[in-house]
Amino acid sequence: MSKKTFVHIIILVSAVFILPIKESGAQTTLFDSLKTQIDTLNGIDKVLKLQETAKLFRYTSLDKGLYFTDRSKKLIEDIGHDSLLAVNYNIIGILYQQSGLDSQAEAQYKTSLNLYEKLNDFNGKATETHNLGIIYMDRLDTIKAIDYFKQSLNERYETGNNRRIGDGLVTLGEVYKRFGNYDKGISWLSRALEYYPEDTVYMRKFDCYSLLADSYLPINPDRSLLWIEEMKKMVAIDTADVITNKHIVNFMLGQYYLKTGNYVKSAEILGEISDYINSINNIYHPIEVLRELSARLYEAGEIEKSLVFSIKARNNKEAFEDKRIKNTISEYKTRLDFKSTEEEIRRTEELNNLVLKRIHTERLLKNVMFLILLSLTAIIAISLINYFKLKNDQLALSKRNNELNDANKKSILYKESILQFRDNKSVFFNILTDKLLIPFTDLTVRLTALSDESKKSFNKTKFLADLQNIYILAISIEKSLKRILMWSKIQRNKYEVNHESINVNDYMHEILPEILKMAIRRNIKVSYDIDPELYITFDRKSLRSIIKIFIENSIDNSPEKSEIIIRAKKASNGGVISVTDFVKGIDPSHQQNLFDIKRINKIKESRDFKNLGLGLLMSKHLAELNNSYISFESKTNKVTSFYLHIKKDNGRKEPNI
Repeated sequence: MSKKTFVHIIILVSAVFILPIKESGAQTTLFDSLKTQIDTLNGIDKVLKLQETAKLFRYTSLDKGLYFTDRSKKLIEDIGHDSLLAVNYNIIGILYQQSGLDSQAEAQYKTSLNLYEKLNDFNGKATETHNLGIIYMDRLDTIKAIDYFKQSLNERYETGNNRRIGDGLVTLGEVYKRFGNYDKGISWLSRALEYYPEDTVYMRKFDCYSLLADSYLPINPDRSLLWIEEMKKMVAIDTADVITNKHIVNFMLGQYYLKTGNYVKSAEILGEISDYINSINNIYHPIEVLRELSARLYEAGEIEKSLVFSIKARNNKEAFEDKRIKNTISEYKTRLDFKSTEEEIRRTEELNNLVLKRIHTERLLKNVMFLILLSLTAIIAISLINYFKLKNDQLALSKRNNELNDANKKSILYKESILQFRDNKSVFFNILTDKLLIPFTDLTVRLTALSDESKKSFNKTKFLADLQNIYILAISIEKSLKRILMWSKIQRNKYEVNHESINVNDYMHEILPEILKMAIRRNIKVSYDIDPELYITFDRKSLRSIIKIFIENSIDNSPEKSEIIIRAKKASNGGVISVTDFVKGIDPSHQQNLFDIKRINKIKESRDFKNLGLGLLMSKHLAELNNSYISFESKTNKVTSFYLHIKKDNGRKEPNI
């Protein structure tokens, strides 16, 4: 790594902490100025200005962007304009997506889509399904991405706008090419050209030519050259993006000559644009092309030229890595700030709820005491008045005393339940405080050490290793925060479940990449024994969480090169999914209170941050929310199995196959 690259990385890391302080004054001035300007407007004009201003902050400040969308949403609800409300949700989705919060962006796009469906707005539906396709493409979920892009294309057909229909076809061609299906990609791209007039100068049409040229290059270079010539024609008359497009054309020509063996010509063309390589979209793999050209020149005996292109490839690689590190740091800071805000709001809400419950409890106790005193006064009065009817009065008094005793017992039980509730909350906050203090302290210490070491001496290997450890620690913090937020939702009855019929075998294939990612990290073999005919009725989100908790526990307690087995079988009353490992086992002294939050509090001082302790407790509650339950078997130093027992839903039939 060059000295220049190292300085860039240090500046980017420092920016996480320093830039918000230095830039706050300028941004606040702009922010206040925009607010003042908007306050002079009224009605729909004010809504449109708020939405326009929110989009200005999509690359700089999530909080400021959301401030303007919240204001516009309130105005729209007062006006009662569903179309503007759909646009508002779309802008919120864009703000979240630019900040790396894809899950929140997805929810906003779906809300906007629902509104457009009610309005039967084909353009709006096409836009939102396209945005959802981009989110799933970034997640590498090929099937859902393609489904959404096809849905978007169908909506474009309804609009009758040929240019936008062509755009949708180009997008599908690009997706299939990205995922390696070149035949389908070429087919969709060829169809797209039917919707672009011959005399149209349009950037997306240029992209279509470029994608066709790139798709044909490895299989038919001469056909690729024909499309490159079409790109040249468009560049000759294009004025909007002419510089960038010329670079792309020259890059494609350089690739063509490289593919056809004319390395000297390829070197001549690529050498002229090598300084602009990073401005070319990464779908063309420019760095790999420079490396391949360097290798071919070396084989051809052009050692000096080979060295030049090797250096160019390395410099471009370093520039690309600088940009990627900057984006990673920016995304991490945004997520951390957003989650901290959510945590603060949640704590405030919980404290308010506790205060309200205490007030209600005190009022109830006062009323009970008043009733008790009133009853005792009545009993004494009745006893004095009916002194000569002693036997009847004694029976009545005995009966009343029994009723009072029952009421007193209920009052005591209620008070104990309230105290137990407060104790559990206290335990949870202790866990949260102690567990999160350690990783955040470790993160600060590591960053400080990294900064100090970089000032004294620089060791590339150690620096990258330290940076990787910091990244792993940040991911662990994010994972724990997600788990804490889920636990909070469960405790406040805010966790929603949507039951549906699920084929367990298909579902396991859907989450297979996540399972393999966890297993490969520890070099652990994963075996399956899944009944392909097993259908269950369950909430997909809850099922994913429970299975991941089971597998993470097994992997974390297993050494490298060991094995875990995932089974799913039918049972008389439904189905059973289990995860088994064969190494450590569970200490018998912990088995009886394995799902007790007080047990988690006893291990809170452990510095093993990966073991937050809430996983099994959450899986138990998630199972109960789905009318199921969890059990386990464990033999010390031999085998441990966790089972999810899913009760059969007689009201739902299994689908026909």
